[in-house]
Amino acid sequence: MTQLIGTDKQRVVIGLGKTGYSMATWLAAQGVPFRVMDTRADAPYAAQFAAEQPQVELCLGQWATDWLNSADEVYVSPGVALAEPALVSAIAKGAQVVSDVALYARNTQAPIIAVTGSNGKSTVVTLLGAVAERLGLNAAVAGNIGKPVLDLMDESHELAILELSSFQLEMVEHLNARVAMVLNISPDHMDRYEDLAAYRLAKHRIFNGCDSLVVNADDVLTQPLMSSARPYMAYSLKRKDIGMLSADVDAAGIHVFDGLQEVIHWPTLRLKGRHNLQNILAVLAVAKLMSWPMASVAEAIAAFTGLPHRCEWVAEQHGVTFVNDSKGTNVGATVAALEGLAPECTGRLHLLLGGDSKSADFSPLAAVCQKLAVAVYTYGRDGASIADACEKAGVAAMRAETMQDALAQARGHAVAGDWVLLSPACASFDQFANFEARGAAFVQTVLGGAA
Repeated sequence: MTQLIGTDKQRVVIGLGKTGYSMATWLAAQGVPFRVMDTRADAPYAAQFAAEQPQVELCLGQWATDWLNSADEVYVSPGVALAEPALVSAIAKGAQVVSDVALYARNTQAPIIAVTGSNGKSTVVTLLGAVAERLGLNAAVAGNIGKPVLDLMDESHELAILELSSFQLEMVEHLNARVAMVLNISPDHMDRYEDLAAYRLAKHRIFNGCDSLVVNADDVLTQPLMSSARPYMAYSLKRKDIGMLSADVDAAGIHVFDGLQEVIHWPTLRLKGRHNLQNILAVLAVAKLMSWPMASVAEAIAAFTGLPHRCEWVAEQHGVTFVNDSKGTNVGATVAALEGLAPECTGRLHLLLGGDSKSADFSPLAAVCQKLAVAVYTYGRDGASIADACEKAGVAAMRAETMQDALAQARGHAVAGDWVLLSPACASFDQFANFEARGAAFVQTVLGGAA
């Protein structure tokens, strides 16, 4: 199964978070020599790994530059930027950079459905997993959504459904997916990439070697950078066309078209929002390429309730609806949430924004807030600069220190028919451990404040 041969190579694993620990554990199981380093003195899995693999050299709290400069292969966790000087030096001296995703792709026998994009990845891969389960397929969902991909090597599965970030794709030469897709592209991680073109290029590595692909016809940046005669399926919410999936919504429900023919009708769906309708079309496009029975796929989609922290209904209090979209960690995600939810809100949307902005440009979001008459409440490390961007667009923004303070302000201004939405357009790390902790705090505060 494995392509790792010989023991004469010098190998270094960088990072002992979840992914690095997974790579190091997998390498140990292959019986090849390697070393592990992490610039953090208190790396999350360091103690556990040292206890399990005491024979492996471990360096913590610094860059082990001598190890790197003599390495043949460097196994890099996605949180480590390839622009780090120590890595640049190692690569210049001939080291090959390897990721867990590349290792999995080299060694698995299971076909891969690969999903990336700025937003919607987790919803799409989870929904694909639910569809596969409905079809009786032994499918595994992994990657950026939680379980490291190499953990799948210890499990029996006939299909891998992978959520992949741009960080993970930077080190993948040929993923060779059965189906690959980029859901959408909007500015994100601009603190890591030189510009949007570089970010897009990283995302598009998902297409390398793929058998077929899915294209969002409403976002030209998702279309492959290379010409290809490979099978593909496009989808759109803006137009119907031959060879394309599309959808309309009216009083009778949701209508899905394959070309000009209606193929699915749902009176209603549990998964709300126009942005989620795009996600559903992406899933249906995969189903077409995989030749899955559309009736069973439609049943699985109708039963899907969505994911926590992604436009999650929390409560209705005194006629005010509270929605947790803590996974909205970039401007594009929050714009999608606003445009998707606004048609369903009979009153005014009150939006909580703030955290670590990752050097994002908030002017497109401010323009949407102005167009939709959204009330804005900012908080956290970059709250003031976000408020400034909104005010330049003519959107008044109330400022607060914490997310809970911003929620209290929104609660004080909302009236029956209004919605209060946490979709921060920022990373959470200034005030919370992760977006899940931020969403949980929002839910707890909402429910704790019920009269």
